[in-house]
This record gives sequence, structure tokens and C-alpha cells, in this order.
Amino acid sequence: MAFDRKVIERVDGARALEHIRVLSEEIGPRVAGTDEEWVAANYIKVELEKLGYPVEIQEVPISNVVSNLVINSLNNKELRVNTATGSSYTDNAGITAKIVPSGLGNSLDEFPAEVG
Repeated sequence: MAFDRKVIERVDGARALEHIRVLSEEIGPRVAGTDEEWVAANYIKVELEKLGYPVEIQEVPISNVVSNLVINSLNNKELRVNTATGSSYTDNAGITAKIVPSGLGNSLDEFPAEVG
């Protein structure tokens, strides 16, 4: 219990929120393989080094699985899509949803009002 208290006393909520703000607002979505992923990785690396941790960034290959996306509203048109290994699978019933173009979703401006 004494060790737990020592750890809890060192937690700074404002500092934690600032890290979240930088990662979510300044860097934004960190899709695998994008520049933003590397910016975020380097940000975290620098922050951990400031705390005295030895840090090494390791590249991990991501295998893509080719799947089919069937769009009912386009007469069941099938599109080939790649999904990263480790992504969740959909059961045989599939998913029914409306597709709404929203770019990469980097800003609220990319989402139409109907998504709101």
C-alpha cells in the first residue's frame, strides 16, 4: 500500500491531459504507416527519455488481409479492401450500415451534418 501511495502521489492529471491533447489534437489520427504514426511514436519516445527510460522504436511489419466489401446500395457491388492483421472479423451475418464519406476524419469539417 505504501508503494501504491508513492506512485499515486506522482501522478499529475494536468500533465496526462496535456499528453492526450498533443496526441489527439496536434498530431491527430495515427493510422498505421502514416507520418502521424511516426510523429506520435517519436513524441512518446522523447517523453519517456525525459523520464530516464532507454527507448528504442522498433518497426513491426503489418500483413494485410484482402477481403471483400459488398455495397448493397450499389447493386451488391463488391470492392476489394485490405485490413491489417489483428483486425477484428465480422460474423457471417455481416454488418449493415450507411456509408458516409468523411475523408480521413481528421476534422469535424470532413463529416457531413447527418453524422453529427
